[in-house]
Amino acid sequence: MNSTTIIDKVRIILQDPDAVRWNADELLGWLNDGQREIVLLKPEANTSSFDTNLTTVGETRFSIPDDGVSLVEVVRNQTGTKRAIRLIDRAFLDAQNPDWHTGTNAAEIKYYMVDPRNPREFLVSPPSNGSAIVEIIYTSNPTEVTTGGDIVIDAIYANALVDYISYRAYSKDADHAANGQRAIAAYGTFLQSLGLQAQAEQRRGAA
Repeated sequence: MNSTTIIDKVRIILQDPDAVRWNADELLGWLNDGQREIVLLKPEANTSSFDTNLTTVGETRFSIPDDGVSLVEVVRNQTGTKRAIRLIDRAFLDAQNPDWHTGTNAAEIKYYMVDPRNPREFLVSPPSNGSAIVEIIYTSNPTEVTTGGDIVIDAIYANALVDYISYRAYSKDADHAANGQRAIAAYGTFLQSLGLQAQAEQRRGAA
């Protein structure tokens, strides 16, 4: 979907068709912020499939591409039998075979592990012999949209972007009580459109 179409919808909500209060660069900047916020909250909004070469011999730790935010899945080997790669709990493997990091190097990977505290890296077993190639799915950071360009994330999130941009616009004038309330409402609608309203309310209740 074209960014201009989204911004035009926002201007209708803001009742600012002539860009008197909010200029085009501001709204476009918030659109780009909105894309990143959506991907942060809903990683599946911008995923990519990629074949990565595990070229370091004897290594068990590898990284997703530079444009990546977090790993979603290691799917399969891309050489030989193209065997599926299973997700396994690292604590289980550590307990069963504490020396697995120094096991026999192989071209075919059997298992992978992820740590939510380090989402850009993943572990594999057995260690790569330098020729292993695996297919991964990862969340990528949305590229900046320029004036008139198409959004990077799926068009299904267009309404969420409208809500996010409205939230940021109203927040700019939050010293006016009405706009402060509008900002809160717009952000709530944004979360609701992503299916995250309940989680946000639970966090507020726990605070």
